[in-house]
Amino acid sequence: MYLCYLDESGTTQLSDQTKTFVYAALAVPIVFWKQADKQINEIKNKYDIGNAEIHTAWILKKYLEQTRIANFEELSHVERRKAFLKVQEDCLRVWSVNKTNKQLINKKKHYRMIYPYIHLTLDERKQFILDLAKIVGGWSDCRLFCDAIKKEKYSCVKSRHDDMYEESFEQVVTRLETYLKKTTYPDKKYAILIADNHKEKDSKLTALMRKFYEAGTFWRNINHIVETPLFVDSQLTSLVQVADLLSYSIRRFFDNDETEIFDLIKPLIDRHKKKLVGIRHFTPNEKCMCEVCNDNRKCE
Repeated sequence: MYLCYLDESGTTQLSDQTKTFVYAALAVPIVFWKQADKQINEIKNKYDIGNAEIHTAWILKKYLEQTRIANFEELSHVERRKAFLKVQEDCLRVWSVNKTNKQLINKKKHYRMIYPYIHLTLDERKQFILDLAKIVGGWSDCRLFCDAIKKEKYSCVKSRHDDMYEESFEQVVTRLETYLKKTTYPDKKYAILIADNHKEKDSKLTALMRKFYEAGTFWRNINHIVETPLFVDSQLTSLVQVADLLSYSIRRFFDNDETEIFDLIKPLIDRHKKKLVGIRHFTPNEKCMCEVCNDNRKCE
């Protein structure tokens, strides 16, 4: 049995800055779950993050407040936090003048999201993510399934789905089902989907899975994925947070050709007879020359 953790990166909107929408699923054998969770918590403790949620995009941002603190790198974690919160208070007081209520709410959200990591320098935060990726990339019994859609190209083709979110989810579910069907281990024949609790999307995923159970996806009947997705609080579930890291790093690879984290997690992506079958980079009407597409073409 696999626990399959779902997450996405980027949005389906063409108007935002992201070029790619990514949906990812990390399948973890249930017998390995406790060990995996322990390893993640050990790395969190190493960086004095405790039980804080891993939000990769927020972790890797530049915190300008840190540049205003003299000798920030030489301070203890406690001293860094204290100094940061003082600068934050001063910045909020000045920044809030002549700002709209919405802008102020967004600024406070920014501070709330980065709070668990303000005691770490940018280099330390980058190393934290790299340490996580290195550990996760070494989970040889786990598998990663992913769909990455180049958004500007999606509207140029006919698809069964008007919504690329549904398109990506169907792709990931199909690839997971294919993997489960071909496995020869009886105790690993099934999977349960687990996703972050999101009111708007929970009902959509549930409805889609019910549809897949009844009629299959376009490519396969669904016989090895149990029930509809389970929805959890990502703040309390380390492996959903790991799925966030995976989807983020895959999107950054396709959007910005950032390979450092991607190279560490690439061994997780499912292969069949050397072909990289666990991931699709959807760029219709365009011969993509990225590493993933070239990898697939070598095996054709």
